[in-house]
Amino acid sequence: MVRSPVTDNRPTKVAKTSSKSVAGGDLYSYASICHSCVPVSTKICEEGNKIEVQWEDKHTSLFHATWLRVNCPCPECLDASQQRIFLPCDLDLNTRVVKLETTNDNKSVHIETSDGHKIVHPANWLRTHCYSDSSVKAKVEKRLQLSDMPIKQPPKIDATKILTTEEGKNQWMATLVKYGIALVTDLNTEAGQVKVLAERIANVQPTVYGDTWHVISKPNAENIAYTSANLVGHMDLLAYEAPPAIQFLHCRKFDEEIDGGANSFIDAFAAARRIRENTPEHFKVLCNTYATFHKLNADKHMMQRRPHIVLDDRDEIVGVNWSPPFEGPLQVSPDEIAPYFAAYKAFSDELNNKEHTLKFRLKQGECVTFMNRRLLHARDGFDLKEGLNRHLEGTYILGDDFYNAYRLSLRDMSDVETIL
Repeated sequence: MVRSPVTDNRPTKVAKTSSKSVAGGDLYSYASICHSCVPVSTKICEEGNKIEVQWEDKHTSLFHATWLRVNCPCPECLDASQQRIFLPCDLDLNTRVVKLETTNDNKSVHIETSDGHKIVHPANWLRTHCYSDSSVKAKVEKRLQLSDMPIKQPPKIDATKILTTEEGKNQWMATLVKYGIALVTDLNTEAGQVKVLAERIANVQPTVYGDTWHVISKPNAENIAYTSANLVGHMDLLAYEAPPAIQFLHCRKFDEEIDGGANSFIDAFAAARRIRENTPEHFKVLCNTYATFHKLNADKHMMQRRPHIVLDDRDEIVGVNWSPPFEGPLQVSPDEIAPYFAAYKAFSDELNNKEHTLKFRLKQGECVTFMNRRLLHARDGFDLKEGLNRHLEGTYILGDDFYNAYRLSLRDMSDVETIL
């Protein structure tokens, strides 16, 4: 292939162009809320393999020609639905930048590549999507700015505020993301109200228990939760390929005369961080050994294998899988057995550390909402005398659906770095 000549590296100014006009309808609909920084200089580098952008905040970005070409937002490359037409597999790996210009107001960057294609990117979109190590690290750190779960009392928000205002709904979701738990107060105790509450965020996740389910002590229960027995700390439905992210437990009835029945919530992320600090050898085992989680009875046979602690590509803790009552036989190589149970015991001991536990008794009309992949939940056994009643109704929301709603709320607040 004959490469087109590389133009002068000095930035050239061109007339201002609307980012919307070059996008085939709506160039990245949230571009207007991207990073507000503007470029002060641009140049072509490495014979057109990359461009360098110096920003007014002193940051330097390098963008590969191939990356710029794949991310072209013109109507030929990106459908109005924001789905790609020009695909990475269509890319010429020898693509180079041959011309680079910025608008007079520095709000758009115009690029021409060696295949003759012309690309226009809003400068703020480029800054927001900079993939330098420092930029990616900053975005990850902001996204993971979680606070430890409070252990004295849960953050509270009134049900009416959630059900009737966007502000209330958004505050509720932000509280869940930050602390992992939020107690909704004064929710109507009629049947199905927990689903109404959940659907302020998204459709509920159907499960083998239905759209909603009732925690009532009964004989011959299919689940120990439907008894008055003590429940150890656990997460729900880890035998599912996609376990629920958010769990709801609505207290419809809890007679004051009942002894026991308090709920506990355990910050598994905090416990995992402690294990990482104190016994890194156990932490490594918990990240690399796949435990078996199953739901197995006469009419159900569900099973998944997953590690107890999940890391992302930057080794940040992004998930915990812990559900002792629903664990099946460990299926690993013989030399992994002893290290696994040693690590398991250490993690279990840390999870039982009261420093990570919030305990309270639900009141009628309260609905505790919490991150099922971050917090364990447990329950004290209770003495259910004749004529007394403890009735919770629950439901779930998938993580994808929750975070979709949460990110849309952040768009309204222009918090794009957390979105990304």
